[in-house]
This record gives sequence, C-alpha cells and structure tokens, in this order.
Amino acid sequence: MTPGTLDSRPRLLSREGAAEYMSTSSRTVQRLIEAGKLPVVKLPVERGANGVGQAGVSRRVLIDRRDLDALIDNYKETQR
Repeated sequence: MTPGTLDSRPRLLSREGAAEYMSTSSRTVQRLIEAGKLPVVKLPVERGANGVGQAGVSRRVLIDRRDLDALIDNYKETQR
C-alpha cells in the first residue's frame, strides 16, 4: 500500500480469516486467544428497530489485523 491510499482489506477478521492471514489453522488462532497472546474484538450489539433482540456484546469474535501483525513481529527470529 502506498502512503495516502486507503486499504480495501477489512481490518477485523474472523478466526478463520486470521488463520488464513497467518497461514495457520483456526485452532492455532484459538489457542493464541486462550493463552492471552492475541486480543479479540467484541463489538456492541443494539436492539433491532422494532425493539426485538437483546442489546449487549456480540458473541462473534473478531481479530484486528494490526494485532496479528504485532504478534508476527514479536515472533520473528533471525538466523544465528
């Protein structure tokens, strides 16, 4: 991406999307989440316009691409 251009890729990814981004399995992503090494985003949910539904936090777990990049950077190694 060049400076000054917008990135068309989504910033938030599902577990499966995060796994694909890192070329690993969704189970590995889940383990990283459970170990506290990868934060998750849970967006708020509002009631529907007709008042039906429950307000609260989405059950859907999303992962920020920036957190994936930081995780990858933290695990980089150099050859010795």
